[in-house]
Amino acid sequence: MAAVDLRHILLDLLPSFDMKERCRELGIQHHLEKILPDLWAINAVIRDAMIRAFTQPDVEMWTADAGAAIADVQNLLDRILEWTGRAAAPSNPLLRSCLGIRVAFRLSILQELKEMGLRLKELVRRGPALDLRKEMMDAMDPCDEEYFYVLGDEVVGRDEDRDNIVEILQQNQSSSNGEPFVIQIHDEWPFGSLSTGKTTLARMIYHHPWVRQHFHHRIWVDVSFDLSWDQVSIGREFARCITGESCDHLQSHQAIWLLVNERLGQRRYLLILNDILYYDDTEEGLKDKWDQLKHNLLHVGGIGSTVIITTKRASQYSRSLYISRSKEYMLAALSEDAWIKLVMRDTFIGSAQDKENTCTINLLLRFAEHQYETIKGSPLLAKTLGSIFRIQQLPHTIAKLVSLRYLNLSYTEIQALPKYLSHLQNLKILKLTHCENFRKLPGWIHKLEKLLILKLAYCQKLQMLPDSITALSNLQELDVEGCQSFMKLPEGLVSMKKLTMLNVDKCVSLTRLPHGIGQLTNLQKLSVHATVDSLASVILELQSLVNLKELRLKKLNGLSSTEDARALKLEDKILLECLTLSWEWWDIEVALVTDTTLLREQVMENLQPNLALEKLEIVSYMGKKLPSWMACKEGNLWHLREIKLVNLRKCERLPPVGQLPGLKNVEISGMDSISAVDDAFYGDGNGDTFPRLETLIFSEMPLLERWLKAKGEGDMFPMLERLILIQCPKLKELHVRPSSSTRKLLRLELWLNNDKLLSSEFVGWQNLINVYVLEIIGCEELRCLPQGIKYLKHLFRLKIIRCNNLISLPDWLAELKSLEYLIVQDCAMLSFIPERLKQSPRFHIWNEGCPKLQL
Repeated sequence: MAAVDLRHILLDLLPSFDMKERCRELGIQHHLEKILPDLWAINAVIRDAMIRAFTQPDVEMWTADAGAAIADVQNLLDRILEWTGRAAAPSNPLLRSCLGIRVAFRLSILQELKEMGLRLKELVRRGPALDLRKEMMDAMDPCDEEYFYVLGDEVVGRDEDRDNIVEILQQNQSSSNGEPFVIQIHDEWPFGSLSTGKTTLARMIYHHPWVRQHFHHRIWVDVSFDLSWDQVSIGREFARCITGESCDHLQSHQAIWLLVNERLGQRRYLLILNDILYYDDTEEGLKDKWDQLKHNLLHVGGIGSTVIITTKRASQYSRSLYISRSKEYMLAALSEDAWIKLVMRDTFIGSAQDKENTCTINLLLRFAEHQYETIKGSPLLAKTLGSIFRIQQLPHTIAKLVSLRYLNLSYTEIQALPKYLSHLQNLKILKLTHCENFRKLPGWIHKLEKLLILKLAYCQKLQMLPDSITALSNLQELDVEGCQSFMKLPEGLVSMKKLTMLNVDKCVSLTRLPHGIGQLTNLQKLSVHATVDSLASVILELQSLVNLKELRLKKLNGLSSTEDARALKLEDKILLECLTLSWEWWDIEVALVTDTTLLREQVMENLQPNLALEKLEIVSYMGKKLPSWMACKEGNLWHLREIKLVNLRKCERLPPVGQLPGLKNVEISGMDSISAVDDAFYGDGNGDTFPRLETLIFSEMPLLERWLKAKGEGDMFPMLERLILIQCPKLKELHVRPSSSTRKLLRLELWLNNDKLLSSEFVGWQNLINVYVLEIIGCEELRCLPQGIKYLKHLFRLKIIRCNNLISLPDWLAELKSLEYLIVQDCAMLSFIPERLKQSPRFHIWNEGCPKLQL
């Protein structure tokens, strides 16, 4: 099967030491790396393609082309592995002919790789046109550290199992008998052909943050049928992960484990043996093999080393392998709710936010419930069923689903709704988001009398709604966000009294809301343009909308007096939780020099919101001073969770928000006049500064030079998890040390063209001892890493992206005892990584798009 062959290419052939050696000898490693992203892209959609190929001729043709290309890739790789024409020693008289053979072979391979790259890119290009569904768990190497985030987004219903096993591991780290702790993961089914997801669960454990920190080495071995617990093969893979080198030259398991013991020392390891197959008649043989492997494992690694085994039984009579003092974990089938959720997620085309929906089509729901009883909750079969039932074109028979309550047609090519959908009298939710060819709603839309939610966001060709939509008296949510051609809402919209959400954000062609919008007193979310010609209407309408929870006021340039601002009565809207105040200047330079500063500040002063506000965003305000209500005194903004200030070019001081007890996210961008982060930002108080802050972003701060410590005695940023600095070219002093009392580890992202950062002039690296992950992105001035990184004692992962003038990495990186992962990506000039890093058994180095770098 093409999918199996492709996984073998991606996970076995390409990463193998022999393949890397041959490519290095031929000088083709960078050329081979260029086809890797396209191979992963094909791997991500090939399962969906193979399912749909049975019924869709165009998909069948794509699948055949993909299969042929995969076979050719494997043939090409096999020929590279079989090549033996290495250059002879200089004294060899056949040197010239050998070199000629090598050159000819290399040129031939390069030509084939070029042609292969074009074929693969064409396959990837054709995929979206066929609407092939991308399986994110197949889109990258599952041992890649970024796979942690994929698992978090894609896996359903296994968090409790993951946490249970991690807790078991934590409780069994103090064994004093010298044996590794062993846990076997079984499933409850009698047969191994329908998996409950043991491998996925093992991946979740492999990538768990505690596991990554606790174990010095993590070794993953897929125990295939052919290996059958082959001791030498398992030992070689163990040794390769520990040493970072091929161990194929070692022929005996004694030599292999001797090398492992020498390199591993007393460091803890986690060994995962995945997919061990138990046959009916092999119990004794398996026990002997386990005893032999255990004997080898007893002599390597430190206390707390662990082995996880996932198993598969060939029949209902196959018994589990008995391992003394091991823990068995029985993995149950997915719960019915989780399994049906997985089926329905893959049934419909929708955005990520739609994955959490609980409404389903009744007919398919009944079918899924019946299949759950038969299939007993296999995640793979849930996805397969979902792919089979994905809606590509609406069949006429859907009109017979009279009980249908939920229909999601998002991301399809649909241009108009067919008339027979008017028979769906029980439909409550209709989603058409991101349908780029959808032009208009039909006049019969009012026949869907029970409709509660209508989502049309980002339908770029939609210009207006039919007047008949106003007859949908039960409609609660109407979303046309991002419909750039949308020009007009029906005037009769005011009759839709149950409407709670009207989202017209980013509708750039819409100039006004219908008259009488203030009569929709149940509205909780609204976006309003306060232009000069509509200002009086906006003021009048907003006064009666007392139930608003989220309000976006845009084009506030139209507010020309303090009376206008006061008339909006934002302070009286006691339920308001999220507020956006946005000015839009047709010429930012004119706005900067226009002398209306005092008026702008007075207007802002009178836009004071209620005390219960949780999220505040201010965009393009051109006053020099922030309003007094942002001083956070007398309970003002005391419930604020998030604040975002963008393009406050003239503002001379940061907001004093450091004492707000619940503030979690702060983003400040484009404040051109700020030169220091100081007590003006921290606020008055003797307690902790930013006691709950988790994310802090400073970006586009051209004059920012110093970041000073607070004068108070309390901790600073005790809960900070992520700090992002983007384009602060003059920053040279960072005197803030996030508190270590809570042992919070920090992710630091630098997007800085800042030559001071690289010199001894920069002061502050020593204050960043809690940094766990460091990402340096797009720093064109960077030619070598700053010496200050030596202070980052807890640094676990270093990622360098698009630093085009970085030439080499320093040898002292090997002295950072916590550093295990080094990722370099798209660094055009990077050509040297010290041998000490490459040879260190604890380092994992990833290189992508660095043409001059050889590993």
